[in-house]
Amino acid sequence: MGVRGFTVPQLAAAVALILIAALVVPALAATVVHTRRVGRAVADVTRIAIAIREITPENGNESWWSTGMTTAGSPIATLAGPGEMPKSPTFPEWLTGRSGDLVNQFAASGPPGSANSVVGASHRPRLAPEIGLDPWGNRYLVNIGAARGFDAPRSGPRPDRAIWVLSAGSNGIIETPYDQPAATAIVGGDDVAVRVWR
Repeated sequence: MGVRGFTVPQLAAAVALILIAALVVPALAATVVHTRRVGRAVADVTRIAIAIREITPENGNESWWSTGMTTAGSPIATLAGPGEMPKSPTFPEWLTGRSGDLVNQFAASGPPGSANSVVGASHRPRLAPEIGLDPWGNRYLVNIGAARGFDAPRSGPRPDRAIWVLSAGSNGIIETPYDQPAATAIVGGDDVAVRVWR
């Protein structure tokens, strides 16, 4: 009885399948990881935007906007969470102005219903969101300076400029304009952003 081996075409087919699998599996894994990171960033910016929306003058809390706009008399352009500051070569306004601490802003103003919020305000109690790094290790940013001049009692509940909660995305570069009219505001590049008001 003779032992039969594989033929050359069979070996070539097996090697080709192994090579294809070696190329496809890592690409699929990278796609899954990227999709999950984007999903987490979307959930985080949405959660932060909802919390900011609830801590506003229209919900009885003036201190968010008054302390968020200036610190020691100096205007704040951006509120930033923890992490590395992303790059912004095209829209330097995100980085060149005075930056405030987003986590401390929630602590100072207090979530609606907390001891630091306005007494008698008509809103349900809500915990401040946990703010960590974005999925790529960068800071979440809020372009609070674009709301400069916003006065809810006189202007209505929404500023005419787009206020974003933003992650710079996988490339770590902010590609969304800092100051945009609310009616025509767009997210740029691979940024993950949600407007505080829609």
